[in-house]
Amino acid sequence: MTIIHCNLKDLIESRNLSQKELANLSKTREATISAMCKNELKRYPKDVLERIADALNLEDMNQLFTIKK
Repeated sequence: MTIIHCNLKDLIESRNLSQKELANLSKTREATISAMCKNELKRYPKDVLERIADALNLEDMNQLFTIKK
């Protein structure tokens, strides 16, 4: 079974940020950031992904997601 894994927790830690700080930077609810870090979301709103990508200066969405089999 293929699983899409969100790497947000690792990205936050590698940038020495807290979830709260990222929520503020990306203008995203803390609960949404937390759910993404725990891989609990079933759907990822495009606007949220764009704000997080901007806040973390991501150049490729593959930095945020990996496929696990």
